[in-house]
Amino acid sequence: LSSNHLTGTLPTSIGNLTEMTYLDVSRNPMSGALPKTLTKIPCVGLYIAKTRLNTNDWNADQLAWFAQHNGGVTAPGCFEPYV
Repeated sequence: LSSNHLTGTLPTSIGNLTEMTYLDVSRNPMSGALPKTLTKIPCVGLYIAKTRLNTNDWNADQLAWFAQHNGGVTAPGCFEPYV
């Protein structure tokens, strides 16, 4: 989904995609808070570079999850996504 001129933010329902392994919404004019429901996806590699999405209202546990998943990497113990 990178570079597709997507606007707004991600819907909270994204957390229902628990089998998703990679989400790249980089280089889109998206803004606002990332939904906390993303933390329900255990093995997602998340890439949000060059967006204005933020984690301003996340707690310490949610920020720790974000630190493990941001940059397109999967969490330890998860398989690597297709590139």
